[in-house]
Amino acid sequence: MSLHGTFWQHWRQKDSEAFERFLTRAFVDLLQRLSNSDRGRHMVRDLIIKVLLASPRRTVGKTENEAWERFRRRINSAESFEWAPEVPIRIQAEAGCVDIYLSLDNAPVLVVENKITADVPEGQLEKYGGWLANNGVSDAALVLLTHSTAPPVEFLEPGKQKRYGVHLRSVCSWLEVYE
Repeated sequence: MSLHGTFWQHWRQKDSEAFERFLTRAFVDLLQRLSNSDRGRHMVRDLIIKVLLASPRRTVGKTENEAWERFRRRINSAESFEWAPEVPIRIQAEAGCVDIYLSLDNAPVLVVENKITADVPEGQLEKYGGWLANNGVSDAALVLLTHSTAPPVEFLEPGKQKRYGVHLRSVCSWLEVYE
């Protein structure tokens, strides 16, 4: 379905969940289009490194910083980015759907959970991080992209890799993406 068709499909629903789905699809469409040119890939790299995973918003600590350096090198050396919206996943017996997914060399390296005002369901970020740990590269990242939703209390604490599956975790606001 076209982005325009997606907009009208969700606009008629008039609820925040529909708005989240539209923003997710529109953002992924923009990221993929930008990723198709050299200049656009440079912009996407900057968005990932300087906005989504900027140091004031991500986990910090010795292990986390080492993982960050490996992740940053991987993003900077990538020639192609494959973005996808609303990707179904399965971890153990549970199913889920990650909002925004980035793969490099057919391996997931970044999952972004988009929340506008809805709360983060119990265990959702842990499930997505666990899926990344099982299916991605060792230094994958998990981002909560939000307007007003607060992250779980321990989400940005260093040393919580076992709980959240990955060392690199971040909370970013839509306002920071806009600016």
